[in-house]
Amino acid sequence: MLVGLLASPAFAGSWSWRPRRTATTTTITTARLPTTTLAGGPLATAPTTAAPTTTAPAPTSAPTAVPTTTVPAPTTTLPIAGAPAGGAAAIAPLEAGLLLYDGEVAPGDFELFTARPDGTATRRLTSDPATNAWWPRSSPDRTRIVFYRTAAGALPGTYAQASLWIMNADGTDARVLLPAGVNGWTFQAHAEWSPDGRRIVFTAGSNQAQITTIAPDGTDLRVLGGGPGANVDPVYTPDGRSIVYVGCPTWSCGTPDTEVFAMAADGSGTRTRLTTDTVRDNDPVVSPDGASIAVLSQTDAPSEGAPHGAWNLRTLRIDGSEIRQITSGTALSSAPRWSPDGRRIWTHRIAFDRYAWDLVSMNVDGSDLQLLCATYTQEFLAFT
Repeated sequence: MLVGLLASPAFAGSWSWRPRRTATTTTITTARLPTTTLAGGPLATAPTTAAPTTTAPAPTSAPTAVPTTTVPAPTTTLPIAGAPAGGAAAIAPLEAGLLLYDGEVAPGDFELFTARPDGTATRRLTSDPATNAWWPRSSPDRTRIVFYRTAAGALPGTYAQASLWIMNADGTDARVLLPAGVNGWTFQAHAEWSPDGRRIVFTAGSNQAQITTIAPDGTDLRVLGGGPGANVDPVYTPDGRSIVYVGCPTWSCGTPDTEVFAMAADGSGTRTRLTTDTVRDNDPVVSPDGASIAVLSQTDAPSEGAPHGAWNLRTLRIDGSEIRQITSGTALSSAPRWSPDGRRIWTHRIAFDRYAWDLVSMNVDGSDLQLLCATYTQEFLAFT
C-alpha cells in the first residue's frame, strides 16, 4: 500500500511500517496455531482440526451510477538506462499454488522464498546480504519472477531506493530491469504481470505517480498515466483487457480522496470510477474469475487508540457495485491476495501490541478467519 505516494508529491513514505510501540488489542479471536520455524520466518503447520472462526460484519452499499473521466489515449515512451537485452533462459516452472514471499534471514537481510501454503517445502531463491529482495511476483507461466531490490539497510517497502529486477524461477540469471532513479524517477513500486506475460505494470514518477508498463526484457517502456493526481497500486484483470488501480478523482487530491478506478490496458479511452464513497482505498486485486475486487480500505480515521486508523478489507463487483466490508476492528490489515481458486482471501494483520504481522486467510465474505502464522514478519506475499 503506497501511503507515501498519495501523501506527498515527493513520495515521503511507504507501507513498510513496523510497529515500535505497545497499545491496544485486536479483534482476531482465532486461536494461534502451532508454527514451524522455516528459513525466512515461520509458517503454520497444517491444522488437524478446524480453526476457530470469526465472521466480520458485511455492510453493503447499493450500486450507484459510475461516472467516467476521459483520459488521453497517447502514451509516452521513455528510454531505459542500462536495459538488458534478451529474455530469460528456459527454466522449469515453479509448482502451481506455492506461496512466494520475502523473509528476514538475519536482522535487516530479506531474501525470497517459496513454500507450500501449509508451510512445508520451503525453498530459498536469493542470497545476497548486500541487498534486500522483496515484492516477488511470478510470471503467469511460473518461469520468471520480478521483484524489487534495495541496498542493505533499506527495508522492504523503501520505494524511493527500489530497483526492479527479474530472474528465473529457480533464482538464477537475476538482472536489473529498472535501476533506482532511472528516467529521473524518485520512486517505483507495485510491479504486477499481465496475464499473457508480455507486460509488467507498475507505478513510478518524480512528482505524481503514474501507471507505467514495460516488456519483461526491459524494452518498450510506456507511461499510461491514469488520470489527474497520483495513480498507484495497478493490477491487470484476468482477461488482460483492463488495469484496476487507485487514483484521484481530481487534480486536487488528498489521501482520503483516493478511489478505485479501471482503464484499458493500453491506457486509451475513458477511465471508469468504481468507488465513490470517500473511503480511502489501496491495493485492489481482481479475483481469478474476473468478477470481483478485493481492496484495502481505511474504514476509520486515525485516533488515540489507533494512530494509523483502522484498515480493513472490502470486496466489490468488477463494475463497482455490492461493496462489502469483510473484516472489522482496529488491527491493521495489509494488501489482500486471492487464493488461486478464488475461494479465499489472504492478508496480513497486525495489532498495536504486537511486533510482527499475523498471516491469515478467510472466505470471500470474511467468515472462517484462520490464523495461519502468528509471527510472520513478511508483508509482501503472492501465489505462483
